[in-house]
Amino acid sequence: MRFCTHRYLLGSLLLVALGCSQGKADDTGPQCAAPAACGGDLVGTWLLESACAAVSETVNDSCQIVVDSSSVSATGTVTYNDDGTYTSSITYSGAYTETYPASCLADGSMCSDLAAMLGDACSTNSDGSCACSVPTSGLPVSSTGGYTVSGSALQLSSMPTQSTQYCVQGDKLGELVQDLTTGGDLAVMMLQRQ
Repeated sequence: MRFCTHRYLLGSLLLVALGCSQGKADDTGPQCAAPAACGGDLVGTWLLESACAAVSETVNDSCQIVVDSSSVSATGTVTYNDDGTYTSSITYSGAYTETYPASCLADGSMCSDLAAMLGDACSTNSDGSCACSVPTSGLPVSSTGGYTVSGSALQLSSMPTQSTQYCVQGDKLGELVQDLTTGGDLAVMMLQRQ
């Protein structure tokens, strides 16, 4: 069997995929409305209003895994301090769906083989693809560190391979998290100043 090893943690500070290249937000899969990059004053505590993944994974030319995070909800806060430090605490609930096209199931493997390997509930779709439900209930993600801002680009010291384009308009903050290695868009978050 040939599968890609990966998992996602959605949020303003962490989205991880191991062993695969990541796609861009305009690839096949769920779309997130990316905010325009305009910069602004980040200092303060922000309440997460919404977050969504905008990713797909390309294992090879015939295998593109699509991740649907529309059933995942996130709550929490991110604080950007005026001394260039930040803290965040985000909790996730629900489950996201990873859909593996039939071309990803090599060597006669079946969806049940993938389910056994991943330890997730998977089912075969009518087109032969395999949809796996990955629970996130109660998964907290906390982070602290430093940050720098250059124009509308936010860089977190704890995430050197990611950059965030952001826009503050009034009491609203929109963030588009990008992978610096692949150039792909990873997640979009909308936050409200507390």
